[in-house]
Amino acid sequence: MTSSDRMRPAEGGVDSAGRNGRARTDWTAWGLVALMTAAFAAVCCFRPEPVAARASPPGSDTLGRSAASPRVTNAAASVPSGVFLSGFGIAAPVGDSERPPFVPRWSRLAFAALKDVAECDRLWRTHRVCDVENWEGLTLRGDDEGQRPRVVKTCAEWAAARDAGLYAFSTYDMCQESYFIHWSGILPNLPHLMDSAHSAFHALELRGFASEILPPCVDRFAITRGVDPSERWRIVGNTIHRDDDASFAWVEPVAAGDLDGDGWEDLIVNCGSGATQGTMRGYGCAAYARRADGLLVSISGRMLDRPSPPNVIAASRAEWRANFGLPVDTWIEFEGRCGCGEIRDDRTHPLHVRLRSEFGYLNGSYTCANNPKPVPLAGALWTKTDGILHEFGIDRSWTADIDFEWSRQGDDLVIAGHRCGVGQMETDEWIARGPVPGRAAGR
Repeated sequence: MTSSDRMRPAEGGVDSAGRNGRARTDWTAWGLVALMTAAFAAVCCFRPEPVAARASPPGSDTLGRSAASPRVTNAAASVPSGVFLSGFGIAAPVGDSERPPFVPRWSRLAFAALKDVAECDRLWRTHRVCDVENWEGLTLRGDDEGQRPRVVKTCAEWAAARDAGLYAFSTYDMCQESYFIHWSGILPNLPHLMDSAHSAFHALELRGFASEILPPCVDRFAITRGVDPSERWRIVGNTIHRDDDASFAWVEPVAAGDLDGDGWEDLIVNCGSGATQGTMRGYGCAAYARRADGLLVSISGRMLDRPSPPNVIAASRAEWRANFGLPVDTWIEFEGRCGCGEIRDDRTHPLHVRLRSEFGYLNGSYTCANNPKPVPLAGALWTKTDGILHEFGIDRSWTADIDFEWSRQGDDLVIAGHRCGVGQMETDEWIARGPVPGRAAGR
């Protein structure tokens, strides 16, 4: 996630990307957010705590459990509304709330029709994603005159129409499409979530989490944060909102479980963003990991975008487990160029990057002419060709994202992409190349 929306669809997962993969983000202001949060009454406004000072006291709420775990338990929430998740199981079974295994679970508030994980395939094919009375469905259209518009009501119909090149045309249609985007994020992935030996999300405290998932904006040309008096954070039910005079974004955690098989619980969120004073909007469903280092990393590109048999994600898990053939926990030194801090788009300066990887997860740092002191990095290789790096330049929180493509070229590893500071619309070139030590397995 990057730029002013922080939920940039291009990051992966299920999103509102339209033709040529570009985000289609226009619709009428605040309409969908109001619809999705109408059931939530408690609102908490605050300035987020620094990440380093974040507290996460234990708490438990109503559990929606995976069919893989037969112990279905209900626990009454005893924490203030709008601070911990409710109607959702970011907690282990009652009486054992601090010990693994942490079982997959999902939000009954966000997906009231989803009673059991075994229903996901049926709901994909048959469930009307909008339960508004007399809803007539979403109309998708194409660019070719010969393409007939389609009215879709289920995820399966929507996915087939998108595969045929149809898209939401009007701002109203884009608003309606968000229902499909969010259901199409949870239904293909929930059946494949695994029990987790470790979790950094099981007692998720939303007030502290807000400063990580929706961090304050940074300066366009330096890793600094100014003070914007219009910037504020709110919690409405399970949804974290951030807005200022120019833009807004929101995130709602909706499921948790081990998606990629690394033993750590991952968090799936619905999200949206847009311009405060305009019609630009974007929607997505994204996934995040937090492992032993405590840093929040997007794994949205590891999500499934439609129902798939177990062998599909098993093959991906095997690639992640094998670290894509790269040497495990071995430093790779890169040299390259980046355009961060440059006023002119055609100017770059020298860049040095240190990265190591394990299970396809990256960590390290970089220095460049604009940032001579090491800036921490963490991220993930999603597939054989693409991934993401997050820059943690201030208080171990996001200051920029680097979406990249990667490849093995001879004995070298090449990563090439663009850096985008939090709260910025512009991106800067970011490319580096380094020799892979030893004899890593071929890709």
